[in-house]
Amino acid sequence: MKKLVIPFGLLLVVLFVVLVAVPRAELYRLAAEQGYAPAQYQLGLMYDTGHGLPQDYTKAVRWYRLAADQGHSDAQFNVGAMYYNGFGVPQDYGEALKWFRRGAEQRDAQAQSLLGAMYGAGFGVPQDDTEALKWYRLATKQGDARGQFNLGFAYHEGLGVGQDYAEALKWYRQAAEQGHADAKNHIAWILATAPDSKLRNGALSIRLAQQAVADRADAARIDTLAAANAEAGRFDIAVREQQRAIKLAKQEGALDLVPELESHLALYRRRQPYRE
Repeated sequence: MKKLVIPFGLLLVVLFVVLVAVPRAELYRLAAEQGYAPAQYQLGLMYDTGHGLPQDYTKAVRWYRLAADQGHSDAQFNVGAMYYNGFGVPQDYGEALKWFRRGAEQRDAQAQSLLGAMYGAGFGVPQDDTEALKWYRLATKQGDARGQFNLGFAYHEGLGVGQDYAEALKWYRQAAEQGHADAKNHIAWILATAPDSKLRNGALSIRLAQQAVADRADAARIDTLAAANAEAGRFDIAVREQQRAIKLAKQEGALDLVPELESHLALYRRRQPYRE
């Protein structure tokens, strides 16, 4: 019998036609149904984000869970996130903690950072700042921006570690360099309000606060902008911005924030900057 020989170039053309003709979701589904964890994860991601498939959190959880059960660390993180947010499953901090821990133990930086945050907040576990710090530090060793921000916040507030504004700035800056949304605002706040005059810089604080407000103009960020202007001696602007922050806080329903904002306003009207 004569052997049929198919040229390699023709095989490549056939493969290309198949890949173009068959939707990516169907290719993932074929592999996922055979138990291939990366395909199960990708199929879950498509259902989660609505990219390539109609958004369906319940189906997303199902496919994430199949991949997570095989040890896929990104899927484990995403299962934890779904339980944390209550997407496709009832919100359950205990389950979220379990899946974040599984991912964290496989050195998934996102999972390490979120696991630390859950210990810091006492969600699904007794509150423990020391345990939170452990996971933040592990995440920062992998360059995770959320871990850097959380570690900066721990130093800023003295949570499980001695309060250290310089160390807080160090970690906030690393997070900001990676585009962390809140890090820039926190840097501006320290530059405006730190007790140590060597750390304060009104002009730089204004610039960073303006950038943060341009990204999202909420009451907390406008409060920072007001503090920055007060540090720079621009008290009329500080008063105006603080009044805007108070108005926004009321509109946002953040009424518990209003007394603190009003106390800052009283300082600026007396032409005094705020100090932590």
